Amino acid sequence: MKKLHLILLFVLISISAFAGLFSSYNYISGDELVNWIKAKKQFIIVDIQPQKAFDDEHIVGAIPTYAFPAKTDEEKKRLDPVIEKIKQNNLPVIIVCPSGKTGAENAYKYIKSKGISDKRLYILTGGMGSWTHNEFSEPK
Repeated sequence: MKKLHLILLFVLISISAFAGLFSSYNYISGDELVNWIKAKKQFIIVDIQPQKAFDDEHIVGAIPTYAFPAKTDEEKKRLDPVIEKIKQNNLPVIIVCPSGKTGAENAYKYIKSKGISDKRLYILTGGMGSWTHNEFSEPK
């Protein structure tokens, strides 16, 4: 019985790892984003954090949408004004949420559904919860 549990555990871990190889999202680390900032690369930061979290800290130049967790139709509609801006160019789009998980994924899927190529879309790994580059944050 113990061997069966171990085999099942191994199978579940293997399936999870294999599924991760085919993630349908693009990610950018905080360090990579800082390199883009320092290189003066142009991009759009779509910040979906709740208003209080955004007011407490956000990346310089981020566009607030307060769409978190981008689950309901009302929350998703908060992304519409920035989608219009995204459609005006071909710049990369960085989606920032509190933790870089479900909320960012919901926003990613919604923006993609509006005709934006997923080749342009990135989720900040770990979201603002993992952002350690305070020199590129507001308020300072």
